[in-house]
Amino acid sequence: MREIFSWIIDPNKLTAVSTLVIATFTVVLAIVSWRQGRLIRETLDLSRDEFNSSHRPKLVVRQFEVDSITQGNPILVHFAMVNIGSTEALPELLGCGIGLWNVERQLFEPPGINTVQTKFVAPPIAGGQRVSWHVVSPFAVTPQQLGLIQSGSLLVQILGEITYKDRLNRQRRTGFRRAHDRHTNKFTPSPDPEEEYQDKKNYHGFLG
Repeated sequence: MREIFSWIIDPNKLTAVSTLVIATFTVVLAIVSWRQGRLIRETLDLSRDEFNSSHRPKLVVRQFEVDSITQGNPILVHFAMVNIGSTEALPELLGCGIGLWNVERQLFEPPGINTVQTKFVAPPIAGGQRVSWHVVSPFAVTPQQLGLIQSGSLLVQILGEITYKDRLNRQRRTGFRRAHDRHTNKFTPSPDPEEEYQDKKNYHGFLG
């Protein structure tokens, strides 16, 4: 009994035991702190994802304008891309083209219209921000085409599709098809939802 008591009150052994207890407590505390930190990070990530999901970007197109159409020159159309959502839109691809729509035959005049999407080089578009853009037709207007445009037999139309991502890396698309009204000098949107859409996730619209 005396030997056991002597071992307990031995300062060296008592220090060793105390050190072991403290070390064990420190390890346990570190593990608990790590788990709490991970839970906090997961909670913050979930909150951020929920925020981004409910406050997503939404690109729309507005303010279409066409320069004066003259023979021997291409057609130039200006428009704006506006983010009416709450978070940043990250542009990726843009496919946009101008064509002459034959009202009687219900098709585009040669050379048709180019709808191939290409890399869209632009910084993130914040909520409420607008980006100006313009498109040039791949053809010059002939004297005959100019006469048909002025008579309304040919309509200047612009087709486009914008591919962008939100902060959750989800792909979204905005598509548009607008026809120029020579009387009002404005562009009228297509009533077809396959040609006019916004905020479509992973959607392959009329441009493929």
